[in-house]
Amino acid sequence: MRSPRNIWAVVMATGNGFRRMEDSGRFCPFTGDEYFLENALQRAAALTDPSMICTVVDGRHCDSWSGPCDFLPAQNVFVQPKDCGTAPAILLSLLHLEARDPEAIVVLLPADYQINDETVIARSLESTIGLATTFTEVVYLLGAEPDIAVSELGYIVPSCVKEDASAAVSMFVEKPNAAQARRLIAKAGLWNTFILVGSVAALLRLYGRTFDSTVGAIRQAIELDSRTRVPGRALRAVYDQLEPSDFSRAVLELHHDKLRVFRIPGCGWTDLGRRGRSARRQPAMAAGVL
Repeated sequence: MRSPRNIWAVVMATGNGFRRMEDSGRFCPFTGDEYFLENALQRAAALTDPSMICTVVDGRHCDSWSGPCDFLPAQNVFVQPKDCGTAPAILLSLLHLEARDPEAIVVLLPADYQINDETVIARSLESTIGLATTFTEVVYLLGAEPDIAVSELGYIVPSCVKEDASAAVSMFVEKPNAAQARRLIAKAGLWNTFILVGSVAALLRLYGRTFDSTVGAIRQAIELDSRTRVPGRALRAVYDQLEPSDFSRAVLELHHDKLRVFRIPGCGWTDLGRRGRSARRQPAMAAGVL
């Protein structure tokens, strides 16, 4: 699929959404010799032109991400001085894109998940991008149909069940216990894939007044660093003052009324960042049993 010229893909390769193998320092594998970041970048390449693919990385792990990112323009690699969680990481990428393309439609792609059937999620992304291009005030979140009850994941409860369409978000439930997970599935709850699509302006509005000072500080740091011989100094000073913040809890859960969820049909989506998940899986309770 090739999308309109203002479609930007951002691969999240830092914070809670990305992990490195402790023994080798390399990116955790999907299968064989394929690795997290490489797979995510390939997925992004199916959505838009390589010149419009970006990634957010941790400056402390340059040895790990520099190789996979070689094909990207240098200005498309957004380097965080340190990990302060997913909320600042996503904000950093959005402010970079806002400065370059205020009309951008942004696809946020985590780097720590696997999909057995790529064609299914590709069709879902194509549909969601079309919606976000038409309804630029709305942010769309992709939710995967659960096949089992898993406690380690976040769940999205839609207001109604719609096939091949989006629905309002009733609530988020983060890491429910096994019994709660089964009840959520019986109520058509979806796994939170953390894949978001929306205009850069709509995504920035999700941060609300709570993040006003952080938005202003990072926006100013980006501008200052673009005019200095020591790039990154201003941003480093801002990050030194930041408290860690999780995008799901600090942003999405507080503004679920501004989101719509698009249901991904069964495609074998798996969050590979959840260690030991397969060992703790619980079978879903039969429909109608709450």
